[in-house]
Amino acid sequence: LEWQRTQPIPMASQWRIKLGVTTGLALTLGLVLPAALVWLGFDAKALSATFGTPDWQPIAVYAMGLGILFTVSLYASSVSQSSMKAVALAPLLLASLCAAGALTVWGVVTVLDQHWGNLWLWPVLDGLSDPALLNQMPPAWLPTGPTLRWITQFGAILIGGIWVCFLVRNARLNAQRLRSTGSAVWRQWGQLSGALLLTLLLGGLLIIGLSRERGYYDQLSSFKFRREAFIQVARKAEQEGKFMPEYLSPLEITNRLAPEALVDALIRQQGFRWLSQGFVRHFERKPVVGSHPHFLMDPGLARRYGLQTHRTSPTNATSLSTPPPTPPKAATNPPTNPAPGQ
Repeated sequence: LEWQRTQPIPMASQWRIKLGVTTGLALTLGLVLPAALVWLGFDAKALSATFGTPDWQPIAVYAMGLGILFTVSLYASSVSQSSMKAVALAPLLLASLCAAGALTVWGVVTVLDQHWGNLWLWPVLDGLSDPALLNQMPPAWLPTGPTLRWITQFGAILIGGIWVCFLVRNARLNAQRLRSTGSAVWRQWGQLSGALLLTLLLGGLLIIGLSRERGYYDQLSSFKFRREAFIQVARKAEQEGKFMPEYLSPLEITNRLAPEALVDALIRQQGFRWLSQGFVRHFERKPVVGSHPHFLMDPGLARRYGLQTHRTSPTNATSLSTPPPTPPKAATNPPTNPAPGQ
């Protein structure tokens, strides 16, 4: 930089020339040359059959990776007095950025969202026992699932682009200085990385909160749809004449209710989880066989109450009125001959 400052061209103009040449080389060697080699080395139909039509997300990720690598290298060269120092400094900066990013993801997903429970105070719907909750509607401002994914992807690209712009700005300021101390470099890098990671942390918490809220209302909508399906099963059971104590008593229902009231009562008593597992199976089982006192109990109902069933058969009514045949008497022994002289 000492002899470059002696040139009649201002340092700002020299910086713009350096930035233009570096950007051109990065795009040529990192994007144009690999694409040209792939295009010339493979047939277009083979490429289309192998990769198909590429989505914009992988292209955006590749572009952001190339941009971050380029700007970090540019920043390292702006604070180094030689190329060797810049080559040694760039991997350290990238490693610290990756470590901080991984720490942020771990803190948001693992610690804040899983280990510390539900931070957004939305109830867990696994044990839903209040049918009135099914009538809740999501607020108008709450985005849908595809919109949330689009916000997440576009927001990550926007935050990365802003960070790259600030990094280039600091690199321009460093390039116009004759010397850059290590403390100033790490202070700048800490400010840039800290601002980026704090933005990602707050954005991640916001996205997870919105996703939790959307998932809450989507699950309520799913439960409402399944409740209607259970009501249809109850109506079918009512039409088949199964609203009798034989079916209602095991469900702890003492009086005959309408299908809607029956389903809501079971949700309050048993919870939605039990309703999803045993309601349909309970009304699809066959009724108790016959009306004779010696009836056969349903095996599922017997297992429910811990009874042990034995297979029996109805007794013939005629056999009950006819006495069993008397067994024949045993033959008497013939008299023995008297002994001689008796």
